[in-house]
Amino acid sequence: TSLHKRSVIYVVPRDGGTPQPLIPEDRLNQIDPTWSPDGKFIVFARSHLDPDLAIYRFDLSSRKMTKLPGSENLTGPRLSPDGHYVFALSRDWSRGLLYDTTSATWSELLKVDSGGIGYANWSQDSQSLYMRQTGFRVIRIRVADRRVDTVLDMSSMPDATPSWIGLAPDNAVLSFRDRSLHEIYAMTLQTAD
Repeated sequence: TSLHKRSVIYVVPRDGGTPQPLIPEDRLNQIDPTWSPDGKFIVFARSHLDPDLAIYRFDLSSRKMTKLPGSENLTGPRLSPDGHYVFALSRDWSRGLLYDTTSATWSELLKVDSGGIGYANWSQDSQSLYMRQTGFRVIRIRVADRRVDTVLDMSSMPDATPSWIGLAPDNAVLSFRDRSLHEIYAMTLQTAD
């Protein structure tokens, strides 16, 4: 969105049609939505531009929005595929925290001393989180023992500036690398006769 508009979560009908705002009565920013595995609720955050940075849950049937307890100053929520955890980042992106949906408690998963972390993605089995770390690394954190492994190091690549990472269905790391300011490519497309 532009500086004059707020970020809004939209729902698009499965068979196409006009996107509709999910929570039109909410006048603050809505970012980083994540669907629950059963499709009954969405977890999302406010932005740094809002007075109340926190994580929220929106129940689709009751249309009730509630703040996750203890989520003040947290952002970037990611709900695990099994629905057991919500991962969130501290305001300065130096800490990753886990909210256990069963016990309704937060615990620290990871803290970095310099730089930041972001673009968290859950493994398909909900056992690990993959995320980008400043220094052009992608790390994996196992939830059970908090073990951190570097799975991709792009620091030796020229002009390495990954701004986004994701995971393929087999947990292979996907990374966006923008080199558009440095090189222009020309392509010739051929069609089959």
